[in-house]
Amino acid sequence: MQRIKKCVMQAALTLLVLQLLGCRSGPQYTGFAPEEQPRSVIIGELLAIFPGLLWHGLGHRYAGDHKKAEEIELMEAYSLLALGAGTGMVFAGRSDDDLRFVEYSGYTVGGMGGLLFLGSWLYDVIYTPEAIDRYNASLERR
Repeated sequence: MQRIKKCVMQAALTLLVLQLLGCRSGPQYTGFAPEEQPRSVIIGELLAIFPGLLWHGLGHRYAGDHKKAEEIELMEAYSLLALGAGTGMVFAGRSDDDLRFVEYSGYTVGGMGGLLFLGSWLYDVIYTPEAIDRYNASLERR
C-alpha cells in the first residue's frame, strides 16, 4: 500500500510540474518565417510526420496555428505521463503477488497513454494540410 501512495504522489508531482511549465509568460513565438509567405503543404506534412513523431504539433506550428499546436503538445505530455505511470505500476505490481491488480492497472494506464500518444500524432499529421490551407487563405484575403 505504501508503494501505491508513493506512485500516486510522484504522478501528482509530475502533473503539477507539467502544468507549471505550460504557463508561459513573456513574448510568444510567432512562427518560423518573419515575413508572411504562403506555406507548403508538403513541408508541413513532412514536419508533422518525422520530427512530429518526437515533438507533436510541429505541423500545426508551421501552419501558424499555435494554439492548436500547444494543445497537441500538451496531449503528448499527458500521454507520456500516463505511459510512465503505467510502466511504474507494472513494475510495482510485479514485485509482489498481492499487488497483481496494480500490474494489470498499469497495463491499462500505459495502454491508454500509448493510444493518446499515437492519436495526438495522427491528429497533427491528418489535420496539418487543413490548417495550412486556412493560413494560406487568410493571406489571400489581405
